[in-house]
Amino acid sequence: MSTVCIDRPADDVQGVAAPWASDDDGGKPNPSLGENGREWLPLRPTAPITKADVRRAREIRLAMIANGYSPLSVSSPPNPYVPAHVAGKKPSVEYVDGKPKSWAEGHSFARLMKVSPMSTNTGLLLGGEQHLVAIDIDPAKIAASDERKEFAGNVLRLLLGGELGPVFTRAPARSRFPGSVLLLLRADTEIRKLRIEGQCGAVELLSQGQQVVVDGLHPSSTVDNAVRWTWRDGRAPWTLAIGDLPVIPSGEIERLLEAISAAGVLGPPIAASDRNVVPGRDSSPIATRRGRAYPAAVRLRQLLNEHEGRVLPAIRQLVEKVGAAGTGRHDTVVAICGRLVARGWDAARAVDFLVPLLNQHFLEGDWTEEVERAFKHAEKRHADNLCKCGSTKWPRR
Repeated sequence: MSTVCIDRPADDVQGVAAPWASDDDGGKPNPSLGENGREWLPLRPTAPITKADVRRAREIRLAMIANGYSPLSVSSPPNPYVPAHVAGKKPSVEYVDGKPKSWAEGHSFARLMKVSPMSTNTGLLLGGEQHLVAIDIDPAKIAASDERKEFAGNVLRLLLGGELGPVFTRAPARSRFPGSVLLLLRADTEIRKLRIEGQCGAVELLSQGQQVVVDGLHPSSTVDNAVRWTWRDGRAPWTLAIGDLPVIPSGEIERLLEAISAAGVLGPPIAASDRNVVPGRDSSPIATRRGRAYPAAVRLRQLLNEHEGRVLPAIRQLVEKVGAAGTGRHDTVVAICGRLVARGWDAARAVDFLVPLLNQHFLEGDWTEEVERAFKHAEKRHADNLCKCGSTKWPRR
């Protein structure tokens, strides 16, 4: 990697957030504070962030750009504006004309170079013209270290021992102790996200509109134990051009995941009641059953009462809470769209309001299609209800 020196002073260290770094992420607007109204909070106590880390982040991002990638600024564990369980994985917020911009559109060069102890982690935007994808081998969180390593080893043997073994052997590999492995490749065409899972762990294909962290501290880092991602043999996005990544046929990926499922390495299926995290946008541990209200809808009604019927602040608070919890996102989008339809909103207005908000607080890329589908479904349900009730309108809450 060619070293690029940035002369801008990095005078912020662990425990202090310098003024020029105060608008990294989150926080409630306060017109009296800073460019973007961020309240300056002390950094969360975790593994120390040094001036060398700040310089390294800038150098890595510059090298990634030169190699054809789209780097992202990502929150680091000390960031006090981001929930602790995603601090280290959640992309930083970039403001354009005072409004948050979706990170799925990429970060500007100015945002990438604005590094502080709150944003020394670096991510990589997937998809694009090169159809960049990643295969993420993720052992069960509750498994012991030996079990996590065994799961990753079993999956890797299936990948490397099959017909596409030479492709995976050439793929840059990111790892984190114990047992977490990610392979970076290109697909021959655009492909959707895929995931298979069992009680031993999951294997996931990450693709268009998603991101992976490529450098920095993991959220599990502590003051006494800095946990970092590493790359095998130093082959990383900042040392390897995107055109040198191996290409995998999109059709083979689905067959490969089917073979892994059939091999039994994932373990027994996970019961719906045992799910702690939403495995995909179309499912949820609090999935709705016919005739029962969405739990998100119940909470939205409560927030509407707290905000004296004002729908916008109620929705903002609900999205912030669900984003921090990391679960129930699909139900939340459906509940919000149902409420907006009842209030007479049209689809364009809902998309303009909701998508930037969801992209800021929910992970997994751009939520435009999810909002459009949910809103269309809500409109149909609303029309059906009006017909059943003799054109009686829903009461506004």
